[in-house]
This record gives sequence, C-alpha cells and structure tokens, in this order.
Amino acid sequence: MKDDRENEKPIKPKSKKVEFITPENRLAEVISTKSGMTLQEMEDEVEKRIKLIRDKYPEKVRTIVAQMNAEREKDAPFTSILEAIYVSAHDLKGQSGTLGFNLVGDVASCLCDAITGAPKKLQAEPDILKLHINAIIWALENEHNDAVEKQKTALLKSLQESVRKQR
Repeated sequence: MKDDRENEKPIKPKSKKVEFITPENRLAEVISTKSGMTLQEMEDEVEKRIKLIRDKYPEKVRTIVAQMNAEREKDAPFTSILEAIYVSAHDLKGQSGTLGFNLVGDVASCLCDAITGAPKKLQAEPDILKLHINAIIWALENEHNDAVEKQKTALLKSLQESVRKQR
C-alpha cells in the first residue's frame, strides 16, 4: 500500500521572513532574587508550622473519633454511615505518618480496609466497627510507648483478623 504523502507537493511559504515575539516577563517583576527568605529559612518555617500541627494533632484525632462514633449511632442507611466513617479514617491514615503517628495511621488503615473489604460483616457485627474506631484512641495514647510494642502488633493483627473470620 502506497503512502498518500508521496504524491503530496511540499508547501512553500509565501514569505521567508519569520518574526519571533517574546512577551514581557511579568513573573520576574513579582519574584525577585534579591529579597525574601532563603531556602533554609523556608525549611525552618515549615518545620515550625508542622510542629504546631503535630502538637494539636492528638486533640484532632479525639474529635474525629468522637465524630465517627456519633456517625455510627445515627439512624441512617448503613452504607452512608460507613462512607462518612471511611472519609474520616482515610484522612487519619493520610495525615498520621507525616505527623509522626504511624500507629494511628495503621489502625485507620485497618478501618478503611474493613469498610471496603467486609461491609456486610461490619453491619452484621457492629461491635467490630466500634472496636476499630476505638482502637484509634488506644493507638493515639500508646503511639510513643515502646513498652507496649507487642500489644501494638497484636492490636493490628486482631483488627485484621476480625474482619477475615467467617461465622
């Protein structure tokens, strides 16, 4: 099969003059290299702000857990209850590691997995949902306690197994 382009004639420009127009650089007017913070100063400022967020995080976690428990008690379709709890758990899962609360994030991840992987079991056995939510508080209170490392591992394992077991 022949390429149709073989029969095409090259297009010849009418004029050989080409003009390039370079627009004015307004960004350079706004961002100056002669003022502002250094990279180190910016990093220091970010670290200060993260520390403030980290210091307030435990209270935020407690508030979110209270909201999840209130959601669990609502007289609403179970799927909408799970959706609302999932959003909160997913937020905790994402924020926790950045702020140094890895265990909270791991428990929140277990809750997300339970909601997506075993919603019918959570509906049939509501204590499993309650256990997952309240485990976040235990994780928060024991996050930096190295004396309970075995309990931390056991908690995560038991949360995962609670939604795997068939009755």
